[in-house]
Amino acid sequence: KLFDQDTARCEVVCCSATGPDTITVLWRNSGKVTLGTVQIDLKPYLVTTTLRTDPTTDGGNLVVSQIDEFESDPVGLVLYQIPFLRPLAGKPAPEVDELKKQCNFYTCEMKKKI
Repeated sequence: KLFDQDTARCEVVCCSATGPDTITVLWRNSGKVTLGTVQIDLKPYLVTTTLRTDPTTDGGNLVVSQIDEFESDPVGLVLYQIPFLRPLAGKPAPEVDELKKQCNFYTCEMKKKI
C-alpha cells in the first residue's frame, strides 16, 4: 500500500461537466505515503483530473480516458520531508474549505493562483 490508510486524504474541491464529453475534478491530496520501509509526509497539493467520455459507447458516456495534472513542486516535496527546511518548501495547498471559496465551479479552476 503506497498511501497510509489512516492519514491519506483525497478531498474533492470541485467536480463539474466542463465541456462536451468532459468531466473535471479538482482535488487536494495529503497524508503519508510509504516508500519501501520509509514513511513520509506528503506536502498537500492539488490534482486536476480530466475524464473524457464517449457518447457512442454501449450505454453511452463511458469514461474512455483520464489525465491527471499535479500542481506540485518536486523540490518542495523533498524539502518538506526535513522539518527545519519546510519553510523553503513553499506553502502547502490550503484546506479544502478555503479552496472552495476560491474555485470557479463551472471550470474547476482556481480564481487566483494559490
